[in-house]
Amino acid sequence: MTSPAPTASDEATPAPLTQLWRTDITLRTLLIANALNTLGRGVFFTLTALYLTLILGFDALQVGLALTIAGGVGVVFSLLGGHLADRLSSRTMLIVSAAIQGLGLCAYTLISGYWMLLLIASITMAAQQFGSSVRSAAIGRAFTGDDRVRIRAGMYTVTNVGIGIGTAIAAIPLAIGTGGAYRLTMVLSGLLLVAGAFSLRGLEPERVDRRAAPEPVAAGEGGGVPDGAGSPSAGDVAVRAEDGSAGGEAGAPGADSASAAQTTSAAQAAQADPAALTAPAAPRPVPAAADPTAASSSAKAAARRPRSPYRDARYLLLTLLNGAFSIQFGLFGVAVPLWVVNHTEAPSAAVSVLLIINTAVVASLSVRLSRGAGDLPGAARAMARAGWLMAAACGLWAWGGFLPLWLALVVLVAAAIAHSLAEVLSSAAGWAMSYELAPPEQMGAYQGVFGTGFALSNMIAPVVVTVTAVNMGPLGWGILAVGFLACALGVVALVKAARRQG
Repeated sequence: MTSPAPTASDEATPAPLTQLWRTDITLRTLLIANALNTLGRGVFFTLTALYLTLILGFDALQVGLALTIAGGVGVVFSLLGGHLADRLSSRTMLIVSAAIQGLGLCAYTLISGYWMLLLIASITMAAQQFGSSVRSAAIGRAFTGDDRVRIRAGMYTVTNVGIGIGTAIAAIPLAIGTGGAYRLTMVLSGLLLVAGAFSLRGLEPERVDRRAAPEPVAAGEGGGVPDGAGSPSAGDVAVRAEDGSAGGEAGAPGADSASAAQTTSAAQAAQADPAALTAPAAPRPVPAAADPTAASSSAKAAARRPRSPYRDARYLLLTLLNGAFSIQFGLFGVAVPLWVVNHTEAPSAAVSVLLIINTAVVASLSVRLSRGAGDLPGAARAMARAGWLMAAACGLWAWGGFLPLWLALVVLVAAAIAHSLAEVLSSAAGWAMSYELAPPEQMGAYQGVFGTGFALSNMIAPVVVTVTAVNMGPLGWGILAVGFLACALGVVALVKAARRQG
């Protein structure tokens, strides 16, 4: 018994993620792997800096330099992962990269010198960024339209929850404070990532791996009469002459009055001498410009030639603007704690409250606020709202430094909410545009380039937000506000131009 065809209303209403979770094995596999990955990383990254400084004895500058170098390696492997996702099995590469990342976290417990730290940190970051690009390409192939953004939003929710739980679990070894407690917890966090790698075996290759594009059929191929199929009759020649299509396809260029007259003469001669039909006709030279073989070869070569993201100025500009806007992630991680503690009347405990608000808003609203952002017009609207919200948040963060305790707390909470909403909206817009402006056959390469913009912003964000917001105070917050708004409106203008160009 066949299932009934979906109605228009069914197609217009996307299935909720809870339903897709039950019915879509690819989505379920991605979410389970992401939960294990982020839980393990939440534990690990809470402990990393303290383990390297307190337990192993590296100074803060050495740790910062090592992690910066590892970040640079990750940028390169983000590009590599995207390009290989268009050539090799995404399923296999996701499994391998997740396993390497998990084993890399375990290997931190074996570090005995600075060069070993550089090596292990670089390998781990390379695997993380490589897998991130491959995963983005796999999602772009497995899902379409608004589903891509909703699923990325769902995974983003899982990421925030997983990291939050992992951070709470890390409080146990922090409270014990011994090297053994740190090492045991770090090994367990790495094994969670290895378990996530095994869970990725449930991915369906036919959905996440690159599918070969059908061979293009050039004009004039496959529709001709095979050799030896017979000669046309005099009546056929006459009819074709009346249609203006003698000697070629109907309506072909070059069928002018001279060729029509030539064909009519041939028909008359055939009626006068039927034996002439069996005589072989002398081949007519075909001009080089009209040679169908040459045209077919040119069409095939053009169709097979991959479109390089490095020559796509529009996509590169999108990557640059979105990467610059992504510096906002560094505000909550670096600038906000330092600003609240050193420049406002709020107590130090307020930092934890603000971070909890950020996690709660992102976890609870990512899927809901991503609705409608799955196409270019919706993404542009979401990005515009994110720009104005981010500018308002910067103003509120700065204002909090001039107010007494209770007013400062109210303003800082409002800043955290505006900032978190901007984070959710800009993330949804970025995902949609990165997919919609990328050609399907080059999804991996384009996602690799787009991910590089985010990786670079992660590298420079701590320096940028420290120099501006922390060191320059209100002026620095103002510079950030203008910069974020300019990036958002620049993305909106780029999308409008892309829609006009089709």
